[in-house]
Amino acid sequence: MSLLLLPLLSFFATTMLIIFIILIIYRQRIGWIFGSIGWGVYCFVLFQTGLFFQSGLQIYYIAMAAYGFMAWTKNQGDSGVLIVAYWRSRPTNFATFAVLIAIAFVASSTIAITTQKSFSGIMFADASIATVAVFATYLQTRSKIEGWYYWIFVNTLVTVVAFLSGLYFLVLLGMFMVVMNIYGSIQWRRQYDLQEQQPLEPQ
Repeated sequence: MSLLLLPLLSFFATTMLIIFIILIIYRQRIGWIFGSIGWGVYCFVLFQTGLFFQSGLQIYYIAMAAYGFMAWTKNQGDSGVLIVAYWRSRPTNFATFAVLIAIAFVASSTIAITTQKSFSGIMFADASIATVAVFATYLQTRSKIEGWYYWIFVNTLVTVVAFLSGLYFLVLLGMFMVVMNIYGSIQWRRQYDLQEQQPLEPQ
C-alpha cells in the first residue's frame, strides 16, 4: 500500500467528519450523511493500522447514522427544529460511565488472554473508546445533551491513541472534536433553555 494513501484517506475522512460535527451541533440531520462517509473511510484506515476495536466501531457508526437521520426526522417541532433533552440524572450518568469502563476493561483483558498478548494501556484505551462511543452515539441519535459529555471523553482518548499510533490527521481531528463537543454541549443546552420557555411539540 502506498505510504501516501492512508494520510490522504485520513485527510478526506477528517474533512467529512468536521462537516458532520458542525451540522450536528446546529441540529441539521444531513450531517449524518457526511458522518457515514467519514466513518466508512476511517474503518479502512484504522483496520490497516491494527486498531480493530475502533475499525469495527466505524461500522456501528454508519448504522447509527442511518438510525439517527430517521430519528431526527421524527423528533422535530412544528417549526422543523430538533427537540433536545436530558437523558438521566448526574448520578445515573456517572454510574453508567463506570459500567462502560468496566466493560472495556473486561473486554480488553479477555482479548489479551485469548490472543496471548500483553495487556497494554493502548489496548484498554481502544476498548474504552469503543464502549463509551457506542453509548454516546446512541444518545446523540436520541437528541440527548449528555451525549456530548461522553464524546468529550471519547475524543480525548482518540487523540492520545492516534498520536501514539502515528495517525496525525486523526490527532488533529480528535483535538478539534473535543473543542467542538464542548461547543456542541453549550449550543444544545441553550436550545433546551429556549424549549423550556417555548415548548416544541414533535411533528
